[in-house]
This record gives sequence, C-alpha cells and structure tokens, in this order.
Amino acid sequence: MNEPRLPSDADASDEALVRVLAGGDGLVPLDELAEITGLSLPVLQTVAREGLLVARTDDPPRYAVEDAELVRTALELVEAGLPLGEFLDLARRTDVAMRPLADHAVDLFVRFVRDPVLGTSDDDEEAAARLVSAFETMLPATEQLVGRHFRELLLVAARERWDRETGAPG
Repeated sequence: MNEPRLPSDADASDEALVRVLAGGDGLVPLDELAEITGLSLPVLQTVAREGLLVARTDDPPRYAVEDAELVRTALELVEAGLPLGEFLDLARRTDVAMRPLADHAVDLFVRFVRDPVLGTSDDDEEAAARLVSAFETMLPATEQLVGRHFRELLLVAARERWDRETGAPG
C-alpha cells in the first residue's frame, strides 16, 4: 500500500482525507518499531508478514507508532502459553477475515458519507471539515463495534465449548 495520492483535480476535501489517511508523523520504519517494542527485527518482520502489522506506506514501509502496543498485547498471548506458530496462524487468519470487512466499511463510508457530503456541499472547506469529522468519529466507533462483537463471539464460543466438553447443561 502506498500513501494516498491526490488526483490532479483534488479539492480541499480530498486533501483533508489524504492527511487523515496518511497517519501524520506517527509512522516509523519497522526497525524503529523494533526499538520501541524491544523485540527483534526478524520477529516483527514475521508478524508483519503474517498480517498482524499492516504498513501504512510501502515505499518505504512505515508503521503506526501505536502498533507497538498491539505487538506487546499480542505477545501476551504467547507469554500465556500460546505457541508462536499458532499465534502467527491466528494473526494470518485474522488478517484474511478482517480485510473484506474493512473494505466493506470503507465502501459504506464512501457511499453514505463521502458521496452525499460532496454532492450537497458547495464549499470545499466545509465539506472537508465534515468528512474529516465523520471519519474521525466513524473509525473508532467501527473499531469498537467490531472488537466488542468479536469479544462476545469469543465468550459464546468458549462457553459452548465448555458445555460440550464438560457435559454442563447449556
């Protein structure tokens, strides 16, 4: 993935969204992320290859500084006893499952937020402010919705597995 590029006929709303999507100054190369996390570069390269770390840019690959916390949290699974190979398999499966969902969420934003805002606004600056505000509201809300729903699915699956294996009444 490369940094979002502006078309030659870009307006203020395009420029504003590109700034939000680019991630600002909080992007670092993988070797710097290794220093921040205290993990070796080969470990982070493996985690990135399996899809848990997603580069925001390709040339050169740069990652969000916040990914350091994601890596630390992920390693708690390994420290709790999950074999590294199984963790990497989980990361790979998560990446495969989440990409279509992310594409769909972006499609919804474009169809129901971006296109209507651009179609009803005569002022580029006002449209830019509305789009950035909507994006900055929807990104964490979508993240919480997906994360919370997955948490509940994990709890239901664990309870169902417990009931099956122990013969406990459901």
